[in-house]
Amino acid sequence: MQRTLLRILPLLLLLSCAGNHRPPPVAHYQKPDYEKVSIVPTADTLRFPLDEDSFGDLESWSIRQRNGETVIAFFDQRSESILEYQYPSCRLINKILLRKIFKPYTLHDAYLQSYDSIYVLSKTKFSLVDSAMHVLGEIPNVVDGVILEPDISPIHPPVAKNGKIYLSRYSTVNAASLEDVRKWENLWAGKPREGTVTTAYGMPGMYLRNYYNYPLHRSSYCINDDGNFVFSFAADTMLYETDLDHLHNAWFAKSKFQTTPIPVAPKDSMRKARMSARLYNQSDSYGGIYFDPYHKRYLRIARSGTTREEFEKTKSFKPMRFLILDKQFRIIGESEIPSDINVKQVFFVPDGRMYARILPKSETELLFIRLEYQTRHAANRSHEK
Repeated sequence: MQRTLLRILPLLLLLSCAGNHRPPPVAHYQKPDYEKVSIVPTADTLRFPLDEDSFGDLESWSIRQRNGETVIAFFDQRSESILEYQYPSCRLINKILLRKIFKPYTLHDAYLQSYDSIYVLSKTKFSLVDSAMHVLGEIPNVVDGVILEPDISPIHPPVAKNGKIYLSRYSTVNAASLEDVRKWENLWAGKPREGTVTTAYGMPGMYLRNYYNYPLHRSSYCINDDGNFVFSFAADTMLYETDLDHLHNAWFAKSKFQTTPIPVAPKDSMRKARMSARLYNQSDSYGGIYFDPYHKRYLRIARSGTTREEFEKTKSFKPMRFLILDKQFRIIGESEIPSDINVKQVFFVPDGRMYARILPKSETELLFIRLEYQTRHAANRSHEK
């Protein structure tokens, strides 16, 4: 199996780059060990209290060091404000009211990079503001008739690189048109003080040749220790590492539960929302990718498809899993995560701890549970006791 993959992957990846203006990815396969490391919930939780004017409708957050302490800044969409808490006390220390200068109910997201650099995403534009509510620059969401709306979330973090701000581009790709898919680029790259924006990084080759349901065109990324982007695409077993210039690697990152290729879709299903959703729910797929900067590990979200019969019986989808890779992109574990833990809202703090949000949402507090790694040897010793 390993020899077959080593022979086939380079050819597939070379073919995949036709039509993309970047060097072809160099394929890497490393024998996985899916049982070496797992992720387990602990009894440790963080509870961030909400005041009467905040609602816990989180879209994104930032974590930074200030005067020797760790500060977590959450954006609460319903109150259109940024809430700053001291960690680990969970004490609210500041609240930035963005609605002072933006119209009510127009904000999608905001991200506190620093008090001199706050990114604000509204229905019509990206704005760069400071904590005194001065607007330092703006970029409209529609440029020359093209929708270039950016997005921020824990699996789409802002990146300041090469004199630009890189954000995920909100997906409006027409999945029924291979021509549109071939033109699509996943990154929004703006210079807000100059009011200019470009796009970067197109779709992998498998999308350029085959039809996939619209949800399977979703991409996520993280930034690793070398400052490189690492992309995860919903229908692709590979992770793509790139500096957006000369470096371009493709790393094997397939779930052990995916036993067949993710199926391509009939073209006519692209325009039928119900059929498209059903085919997506029945398909295996991959979600966000995180880089844990303190343990030097990648966490890739994976999910297995649910057949119509299974869904009719349980009225639920299968739990999400984390595929765990080390710094060298070798798979070292795969771990199922309980369904009440939101794998799309995970953060890492400088003391090395990892937290994920607990569902359902509360309007009185933000509740996060600590997750920890467990090695196979440690688990065996614990079981023996």
